[in-house]
Amino acid sequence: MRPTADQLRSMYAYPEPLPARGWVRASMVSSADGAATGPDGRSGSLATVTDSAALATMRGLADVILVGAGTAATEKYGLAEPHAGTAATRAALGQAPVAVMAVLTGSGIVPETLGRSAERARAGAAGDHTRLLVVTTPAGEQAHAGALHDQWGVDAVLVCPPHTSRDGRIDAEWAVDALVQRGLPRVLCEGGPGLLAAVVAAGRLDELCLSVTGRLVGGAAGRIVAGLGRHPGDPAADAVDLTLERVLHDTDTVLTRWRVRR
Repeated sequence: MRPTADQLRSMYAYPEPLPARGWVRASMVSSADGAATGPDGRSGSLATVTDSAALATMRGLADVILVGAGTAATEKYGLAEPHAGTAATRAALGQAPVAVMAVLTGSGIVPETLGRSAERARAGAAGDHTRLLVVTTPAGEQAHAGALHDQWGVDAVLVCPPHTSRDGRIDAEWAVDALVQRGLPRVLCEGGPGLLAAVVAAGRLDELCLSVTGRLVGGAAGRIVAGLGRHPGDPAADAVDLTLERVLHDTDTVLTRWRVRR
């Protein structure tokens, strides 16, 4: 039997009160044999009805969705959409009607489907300019000669200080802090595996919400986290211990919520 909407809201409710540094939740999916992507190279092909409902609920409860540009491009991301099942919760907590999408892009390039979705939102009757944040490096900003600010708005482009970037990559700790400082403390990190690794290595992951779906993939598919070094090539950090807090399941999906042990 599939989990109900009430069960999902309870499963994924953020702790209240929130810590001053915010709360970072990662949402990932894997096959029964540990693959982070299906045969087509996309995590979306592992999704089930229950996993999709869980993700929609998590998005509906978050202030901001943090995603790497590579994942956003591969999975053909658009902006988050309002979720009727969490609208009352958002209103009670004083949240905006829908989560902001924050894309980390060292090059400053916004994936095509996400960019089109944001442009449609901006052209809408509400004139909403705040549903997409572009998080980039000084080099990414300079490569576009100011076009990022013109296209997405000055307040929608976050440029990490030079000392927080390395090899064109954005420091995950700085990115999370920047989002929390903007009043977006409920952070939902959707990866990919490289971004999740950076968030873990920075000590900013608070919990992992992992869906395991009833598929065997085989092959050489990667795992949900691509090493635990702060940057690619860094020595791996120690393993991170987790405590299982909640479980829901149906016939083809197991939903788990794990808290990072401090």
